[in-house]
Amino acid sequence: MARHQLASARGISTFAGLSFAIDLLPTYYAHLRAVYARPLVLKPSVRLSAQDVLDFNQLVPVWPEKEGSYFYCNKITNWEEGQALTSVELLRLTF
Repeated sequence: MARHQLASARGISTFAGLSFAIDLLPTYYAHLRAVYARPLVLKPSVRLSAQDVLDFNQLVPVWPEKEGSYFYCNKITNWEEGQALTSVELLRLTF
């Protein structure tokens, strides 16, 4: 039994012995593997309200009409209330 399994069996959570690239990425994040294999990165400037930022869920893909495909919002850069435009980093999702 692997070290992380023994620790979990005793009620202690640990990730010793787990590798993100080998153990977790292929099992739980296959969609991200595809994104990072051949990324299309867009860095548009967008208008975001305070409510947009409060309701932001990074796990929900966005659909820019102009691009015609889903994107993962990787980063919102230096958002400030009242600012006209904010830079965001989008990675195209490939399914």
